Amino acid sequence: MQQVLGKRRWTMTSVYETLACSQWPAKNFRDVMLSRRTMRVAEPMALLDLMSLVRFVTARREIGVAENNGRSRKIPVSAGALHPIDVLIVAGPGVSEPIVYSDVDDRFGSVPLINDHDFSSEIEKLESMLPCAKGHLLLFTGDLDMVDRAYENPASLLWRDAGAMLQSFAFAATVLDLAFVPLGPLGTGVLRNLRCPSSTFLAVATAFMGVAKSD
Repeated sequence: MQQVLGKRRWTMTSVYETLACSQWPAKNFRDVMLSRRTMRVAEPMALLDLMSLVRFVTARREIGVAENNGRSRKIPVSAGALHPIDVLIVAGPGVSEPIVYSDVDDRFGSVPLINDHDFSSEIEKLESMLPCAKGHLLLFTGDLDMVDRAYENPASLLWRDAGAMLQSFAFAATVLDLAFVPLGPLGTGVLRNLRCPSSTFLAVATAFMGVAKSD
């Protein structure tokens, strides 16, 4: 296993103040697992509530030191505790530019676009997949190079971490009566129109989130 280096930082055009954690209802985890289902009819949730949820799921709980430098503990499982997946709120009410959460700095910031027209076109494609859902779109992206520095076959580990992150959001949404829907497209076209920290970043998933409504 090779030495693990730090995570690359995103360029941000503006920074949001750190948010408090969401208030969580008391629910039995067995009931949460059994009641989880995909809700495709939804209305928007407050942007600040969504940002708080993103931070709760993706924030670092412990940070490695010495030989464990670059590793951390989060809610989702991760290959070697690297946690290479970043989550961006790319569209929805209140979002003028994509918003990324930096777990390194524990802050949110706006990410500049490369091509507004192409970006909007990619967002419209994602929105058309859930015509009865109004809310926000999330993009999950990971740095292949970060995993490559530590493991062989890094791409498979990146996909595994993306799946673990999606499942963590799905359970959180169930507890909070939210709609969380992983979408088919990976979001490559969306990511292509963002100023990424490196060309080694890959789009690994897209998802919708809103307040669940009865069908």
